[in-house]
Amino acid sequence: MIYILLDESWYFDIGSAGSSTLVLQTVVPILWFSPTPVKVAVRGGTHNPLSPSFDFFQRSFCPLLPIQVNCRLEKFGFYPEGGGRVVADIPFPEKRTQTPFSLLNRGDFLSKNGLALIAEGKNLKDVEKIKEETHSTLSAFQKYLELEEKIESKILDNVQCKKGGIKVFESIIEYKNVCEIISMYPDPKKVPNETIAKQCAEEALNYIKNSDAPVDEHLADQLLLPLVLINGGEFRAVSISSNSEHFLTNASIIEQFFGKKCVEFKKLDDGSFHVIVLPGLKI
Repeated sequence: MIYILLDESWYFDIGSAGSSTLVLQTVVPILWFSPTPVKVAVRGGTHNPLSPSFDFFQRSFCPLLPIQVNCRLEKFGFYPEGGGRVVADIPFPEKRTQTPFSLLNRGDFLSKNGLALIAEGKNLKDVEKIKEETHSTLSAFQKYLELEEKIESKILDNVQCKKGGIKVFESIIEYKNVCEIISMYPDPKKVPNETIAKQCAEEALNYIKNSDAPVDEHLADQLLLPLVLINGGEFRAVSISSNSEHFLTNASIIEQFFGKKCVEFKKLDDGSFHVIVLPGLKI
């Protein structure tokens, strides 16, 4: 359900644990063209499998946008209960970046960290069991991510969920020009949490060791719409749609809307992809 409020703000209630970040990635570029500042609030899931986590949206996606977007998480929401709330503030249009976007290298390596989001159990027995399981799993996560310091953990006490425990594993790799966040979630099919933590760590280490391109496969398709609307630009991606057709589908849909080819890419000698996005609008 969508509500338009009187103070230049929009409120979207997904009504489930559906991804609030996917809603924001859809509506924020459109609201850039508002003549006044705008606030967007979304109620739903904040950390969902197969969609950008709020942390990715805030730290990986938003800092690269051609227009400033300030976002905050007011309440966590996990599958299947949902109930989370995120807010994005878009300031005056004159805050737009006037030069075309360019992200061809990562810049200096800054840090590598791990994070686990943990929901409290409903009773004392759950709490004690969660503590025991969490300690073992996070120790393994630390080892797999090749960290000397312990994995950061956040205990969440205001979350709509029937069962406590680890809700999200995140590997966070920061460079000067980009922040890569990999989120993975406990498997309802009872894959051990330690296996999920290992997969999260391995994907992070692959990002660090196997390429020096700044943009991962998922961020590559998410950047197309913002760039085609404002100024265009270029970036270098680790991969393009090796496991899905998201990038190619987005590029095709954009071409149909604007009536011209706006996205070009080629594979480089090092295996990465150079992507050029042409502006679709004259602003």
